Amino acid sequence: GAMLGGRIVWGIVRYVMLLMGTPITWQAFLSAVLLTSIPGIILQIVLVPLVVLALERVGLIENV
Repeated sequence: GAMLGGRIVWGIVRYVMLLMGTPITWQAFLSAVLLTSIPGIILQIVLVPLVVLALERVGLIENV
């Protein structure tokens, strides 16, 4: 949810910038949204579960 929400907020900001006169093409917008966010999305999907698993194994958090 948060990853999608971030993309939506970013889109709104870019739209407002477009209304203020900052030129941006649709292709530039899509490439910026998709290409720059993919590494962060992959890190969140892969690393967060691994960190949670590691914390559970050492007893710092309980499996809910």
